[in-house]
Amino acid sequence: MNKIVFLFLFLSGAVTFGQTASTSEKKIHQLPQDAIAATFPAGNDVFTKMVYAKFNHGIIDCDDKETNQRSVIEFIVEKDGTLSDMKAVGNNNSLNREGIRIVNSIKDKWTPGIVKGKNVRMKFRQPLTLVCN
Repeated sequence: MNKIVFLFLFLSGAVTFGQTASTSEKKIHQLPQDAIAATFPAGNDVFTKMVYAKFNHGIIDCDDKETNQRSVIEFIVEKDGTLSDMKAVGNNNSLNREGIRIVNSIKDKWTPGIVKGKNVRMKFRQPLTLVCN
């Protein structure tokens, strides 16, 4: 098993938005110019640092031929600041599982996104990169 040398988390996550054709309460809004993105209460940089601090790199499988392991943790910040629809996208299952575990362990409510003065559901993406050798 290769030794993990360095864990690099991008210093900020990304808020992304998509809009469904439905007018239901489950709609995810695109970000209009006057909208306010969903944020972690202490700031998104603090969220990234919390993810890094809780990361257990010893359980990540680095036997893959790829030196850089990448994952993106995606979730919805609901109107009440809770998180839902969490998933991880990446080629390393152990990194994906660890990313989801960490985000689930952070219990702080988020500040929801605001569009036209109303709280709305917004998608957030937290990229993770693990460098193995």
